[in-house]
Amino acid sequence: MKPWQKILLVVVVIGIISLIAFVAVVYNLITAEPTIHKHSYLIMEVSGPVLEYPPVDFVAQLAVKPVKSLTQMLENIQKARVDKRIDGIILKIFVSDANWGKLQELRAALSRFKATGKKVFVYSEYLANSHYYLATVADSIFMPPCGMLLFSGLASEQVFVKNTLKKLGIKENIIKIEKYKTATEFFQNDRMSPENRRMTEWLLDDQFNDFITTIANDRNLKPKAVKSLLNRLLFSAKDAQQAGLIDSVLYWDELEEKLKARGERRFRSVNSSTYAQIKPESVGLRGKVKIAVIHAQGAINWGENGFDPLFGLRMG
Repeated sequence: MKPWQKILLVVVVIGIISLIAFVAVVYNLITAEPTIHKHSYLIMEVSGPVLEYPPVDFVAQLAVKPVKSLTQMLENIQKARVDKRIDGIILKIFVSDANWGKLQELRAALSRFKATGKKVFVYSEYLANSHYYLATVADSIFMPPCGMLLFSGLASEQVFVKNTLKKLGIKENIIKIEKYKTATEFFQNDRMSPENRRMTEWLLDDQFNDFITTIANDRNLKPKAVKSLLNRLLFSAKDAQQAGLIDSVLYWDELEEKLKARGERRFRSVNSSTYAQIKPESVGLRGKVKIAVIHAQGAINWGENGFDPLFGLRMG
């Protein structure tokens, strides 16, 4: 072998070894779990859209601010229950389009978390009905001096486009089977049918009773007192504290100082997206026995499962 060939071979070997080492380092950096300090609080935000599952479309995955999913939030709560490094959860509630069903699931998960003896705190600048319903699961609710609480009853609105379609010369062609199959009324009616109104009132009454009972129990108030407070509608942070709807008025940095572990120089915390990188098995959640749970998500349609750029997930 000629000298230049030996040199070339050495260079190639060194290059391959360097490339393998580089790939190994990058892989370790990507897959390594973040460091969680003892006496940390898991900070979870409820804001904006809250999807059932992590987004599968490329655009959403590239979003500057990660899109929150209910499944990830529930898994984080479950991990934090058994993670000895986590002292509690701070729920930061902003304006969100999360519906009642999702908020009820979050509330139930946080109740199970509290059963371990760990604390749940809520910090919010603005709370409305459904989000206050979620907030009352906390051991304490905090607001800054500029905070506001919108506390009102429940209502339902429905839109009907029969007359609009008539003006546009569009005729619907829908077969309605039973009186309580009310989805078609959007196209066929110009107002609620008696059956639709009766069904909507049943749902609202049930939800309202749960709303009042839950708040009364968790805030140590009588149901009659909670209903009376609904008539005031809007509360400043100070008024909400005086009414017993929240616990304290303070700024975020004051809350951090309040929750700082004894002997620690600063408040320890981890955000939800970082904590999502912690594998369940690393905190002892994965056992040998596995149960398969199949989730269905998306609009039911013909064809195969997929993603439509206009209508989102499709379930075939």
